[in-house]
Amino acid sequence: MKKLTYKERWVAINAAILFVIFSTRPMLADMTGEVSLPLALAEGAVWAVGVVAASWFFHRLFAHRRGPAEAEGAARRPTGAGLRPAGTSELRVPRHLALVTVVVDSYAPAIDFYVRRLGFDLREDTPLGDGKRWVVVAPPGAATGLLLAEAADRGQRERVGDQTGGRVALFLHTDDFARDHARLLAAGVAFEEEPRYEPYGTVAVFRDLYGNRWDLLEPAPRR
Repeated sequence: MKKLTYKERWVAINAAILFVIFSTRPMLADMTGEVSLPLALAEGAVWAVGVVAASWFFHRLFAHRRGPAEAEGAARRPTGAGLRPAGTSELRVPRHLALVTVVVDSYAPAIDFYVRRLGFDLREDTPLGDGKRWVVVAPPGAATGLLLAEAADRGQRERVGDQTGGRVALFLHTDDFARDHARLLAAGVAFEEEPRYEPYGTVAVFRDLYGNRWDLLEPAPRR
């Protein structure tokens, strides 16, 4: 049976309290057998105080009895660190693609290429121990980032630069192809071809320092 969360227990307890109150509460009556207005008002006030007191009691009771697993899960809840530009408030969004892993042979040259040449932001660079780091880069303002993962064994090193078997792996969209194409050329980024004008937009394929193939693409306006 599924274990109720803290919030579900809280809602169930309050519902039970209200059910008991309104199904068993006695009616106060005067000597004539009729309910008088002052007594009805007094009854309502007494029950209101009772509900508030009971709610507070059970809230405090279960707030201190949250299980270790539930508390640990809350502590590990993703905060979006490394996924949004610095200085911006956290945005609560539905499911979205947060990170894509790119296997690299070393952190330093990978960071240098993506930040200095492609113009990405270094969103996060956190040591994880044993020489491992959590390195996230992303285009300025983008929601999706690249997780630069240093190859840890021979099998991973063999995949560096060839994660998709030679196909274009990543698509860098721009709102001004000419501007970004000229900037990347000036930064020493290697393009495989001259710009092409396709029905879906203006595009040219370039390679990163490991040989992963990218599309620089300015999508055509939607009709």
